[in-house]
Amino acid sequence: FLFDPTPEQGLSSYPDSSLQISSAIKFALSLKNEIRLISGKEEKKIRSLISEKKGTENYTNAIYFSNDVVEYLNQYRKSDNLIRYIGYGSFSVDKNKISVNYKLYDRSNGKFLANINSVAENRNALAEISTRIAQKFTTVLPIEGRILKIKSESIILNLGSKHGIKKDSVFSIVRNYNEIAKVKIKVLDDYISEAVPDGKTWSRDLAIKDKVQSIAKE
Repeated sequence: FLFDPTPEQGLSSYPDSSLQISSAIKFALSLKNEIRLISGKEEKKIRSLISEKKGTENYTNAIYFSNDVVEYLNQYRKSDNLIRYIGYGSFSVDKNKISVNYKLYDRSNGKFLANINSVAENRNALAEISTRIAQKFTTVLPIEGRILKIKSESIILNLGSKHGIKKDSVFSIVRNYNEIAKVKIKVLDDYISEAVPDGKTWSRDLAIKDKVQSIAKE
């Protein structure tokens, strides 16, 4: 989930700057098949809930990060599919120069995956910054998907080459943040793949819709 960036110098000359910046970053992220961004109806529900409980910023309707709003992120999710990663940050505008800082946080282990500073000063500054931030997110976030089908000697995943995975890539099968098996990609299509799990008990340990995750990047 991506929060709107907080202005570093109070209310900007352009009150909607925060929403413009976060919208640009979300658009850049939406072009990355390997990133599953909270968007559409779910994002609207979350933002509406936070607005109802905590209010929005005057003149902007922006939703900024704070520890007391994180609890509302999972109101519409089951316990085995909680929102794990959040992005939040700040920005400043000085004439034609835009400076944006974003942090990427993993709620499951309390670690920061990235702290990104990006500055640009030209007509395409916002596009440049959002592209850089989206690219950095892509390099540090694991690719995630689900098991679609369990066969006698392999499993089918809802991930393919369009999501950035390659043949012989190794993935973890995760349930409630705990790894229960590893699998290796053997057959690859654009949007699905076939993988072979390790171990001897996987056929009874795994279930359809179990989460699949690329090995965490250090």
